[in-house]
Amino acid sequence: MEERKNYITMKPLPKGLLIASAVALAVSTEVILVNSTKTSPENAKPAPQANITKPEILETAYKLAIANAKPYIPETIIKNIVNTAYKTDNPLLLLALITEESHFDIFAKSRQGAAGCAQIVPKVWEKELKKAGLLKGYRDYFDPEKSVLMADYIITRLIKKQGDVKKALMSYQCGNRYKGRKCEKYAEAVLARYGEYVIAAKLLQDNKGKRHVEIAQ
Repeated sequence: MEERKNYITMKPLPKGLLIASAVALAVSTEVILVNSTKTSPENAKPAPQANITKPEILETAYKLAIANAKPYIPETIIKNIVNTAYKTDNPLLLLALITEESHFDIFAKSRQGAAGCAQIVPKVWEKELKKAGLLKGYRDYFDPEKSVLMADYIITRLIKKQGDVKKALMSYQCGNRYKGRKCEKYAEAVLARYGEYVIAAKLLQDNKGKRHVEIAQ
């Protein structure tokens, strides 16, 4: 088994602070943007350029993802998930979601039938994912790259439908019946994870003396 290193030790921060950081620094600003060739949320601001290389950004994401993963998950799988997330418009949100859902366990299964690292529910999304060309068979849910891309498709669709990241996360967890404290607590937990990734990115920006953005390839 691949030996894991403890890359990052972060002191626990209040969930409210993490959520506020996620919202203030990511959801409504340029941190949500990655590839300028893709369509961005209507309320997102254009991303300015920053003197930070993509390898530096990825390395920061790797370290926090590895720290958040279950101890038996190989680093190669974690890095594959991070790399795939950074091919989308919402890498930090996806990493936060996957952290909360499975801690990067690509073989995770729930009693409700959710499968893979992003815990996608086949009975809800199978037809649409197949129509979008993202899913061929059940095994694809346990493929880290395909699972991340499917999760990106779902969360992007839900953000567009709901017009709100928190409501989109509630819907991801609870479906159309997303009202209720259980759904809200899930969304807040993901946003708190999001805040952790955003704060890690903010530390990189501060260390470089530049405002951090997630740059295009």
